[in-house]
Amino acid sequence: MRMAYIVFMPSRIAGIERSIRGKAEAWAAMGADVDVIVLNPDIASSDGPVRLVRANAGRTRAGRFRRSLFSRFDVIERSLDIGAYDLVFLRYPCADSSGLPFMRKYPVVLEFHSAMLAEMNSHLDSPLPLPVRAVKHIRIDLERRHGPNILQNAHGIIGVTDEICRLELERSGADIPALTAPNGINVDAVPATGFLPFDGRHLHIAFVGSLLNPWHGLDRFTRGLASYRGQTRITLHLIGNISKRDLGDCANANVEMHFHGTLDRSAMTNVLKGMNVAISSLALFRKKLEEACDLKSREYTARGVPFIIGHRDPDLEAIDDSRNFLLQLPNTAAPVDVDQLFAFVESFNAACTADELRDYMRAYAGEHLDWAVKVPKYVEFGKALLGTSDSSSRNES
Repeated sequence: MRMAYIVFMPSRIAGIERSIRGKAEAWAAMGADVDVIVLNPDIASSDGPVRLVRANAGRTRAGRFRRSLFSRFDVIERSLDIGAYDLVFLRYPCADSSGLPFMRKYPVVLEFHSAMLAEMNSHLDSPLPLPVRAVKHIRIDLERRHGPNILQNAHGIIGVTDEICRLELERSGADIPALTAPNGINVDAVPATGFLPFDGRHLHIAFVGSLLNPWHGLDRFTRGLASYRGQTRITLHLIGNISKRDLGDCANANVEMHFHGTLDRSAMTNVLKGMNVAISSLALFRKKLEEACDLKSREYTARGVPFIIGHRDPDLEAIDDSRNFLLQLPNTAAPVDVDQLFAFVESFNAACTADELRDYMRAYAGEHLDWAVKVPKYVEFGKALLGTSDSSSRNES
């Protein structure tokens, strides 16, 4: 049985690239016959267990843009021999009119990392250049018109949370086999950074993101910083393609922001090892979701950097209370209470040493978050689908 995992990536996103590589390495280590293929606009090569394929979207820039907007499934079909596979896991590329014939022709399992329409709409609440806003409106219209039909013809769906599986099954209106398979990380590929214990005088906080999205909720944090009246110095370190205009000014004499830009893994490690705490996503409500399994949270855990989140993560519910390394805030628009953050930092500093907490987080990541414990589910699900032609809808976790 030959399977493929395909990702259509019109533009590079570092976090997603690392996630894809982690999956590919885990499948290779278990000897699974899964080809991992990334369709992209520029590169055709083999990069370890990942095959990079230049998308066949046309010769002109205008033609490539038009096909990437209106006929993504056609681009996928033109670029690859889909018929060579018994089953294809396709990271959902969003809907267009080319999706239905593609789904009817090939055995495809769609993988969802969010509730698509809600995520698309969340971008419209942010200030956007007029051409970008127009394109997003087009994509939303295409998703509304074609998404349900595409879903109805899937052999199965995979969602990274139970909530996403449920919402996409409801949107399909069909009886489709479903699997919950949360995001993972290749723990061995991530340095055990650890963190710097808070000295009581200057708090260093990190946020890591390839780019800033509405559901990251950094505005909740900066509004909390703006209202902070304490005397302790606070520095927010921003790693990724994030600029000051994305956040505005905290207008607080005891608060500063340090924009590091995009860093390679070594440089990121050098920054993170000097942090007291980090930030994961804080505004999932903007996607109308309560659950997520952020890649940021997984990287912080593997590195051994305690962090705050604003949602439920099903993979982070087995943490030992005596070595708690995350602060879960309400999933609302309320500003972050900086005093609550100080109390959290002081609590884990008092519970154990920094080395002990780092080692516990690292071990937790290996047991609960590593791709090695997650990717076998894909293969098992695929075999079940191919072995039972009339599978009834179910949600396996």
